[in-house]
Amino acid sequence: MSFGGVPRPVPSEVIAQIADRCDAAHCLQAQREFLEGEEVRVASGPFVDFVAKIERIDPDQRVWLLMDMMGAATRVAVPASELRPKDG
Repeated sequence: MSFGGVPRPVPSEVIAQIADRCDAAHCLQAQREFLEGEEVRVASGPFVDFVAKIERIDPDQRVWLLMDMMGAATRVAVPASELRPKDG
């Protein structure tokens, strides 16, 4: 994409998300499919490094998580692209 023939820079967070999906040989891997009930780690955004359980996955790839915040289960929606396996 460009403006007036000048390429637009790619935001660093987009570059980081792509790099996170690369294997040791730097080849891009397909985005992993998550399952309801699975525990995941949030990789970016305001809940980075939180571990949560997937409650529901909407068709638009919005994932509803249940996470423990101050001793209470809290429901939060995040894009699937912000999630990683709990141990990965």
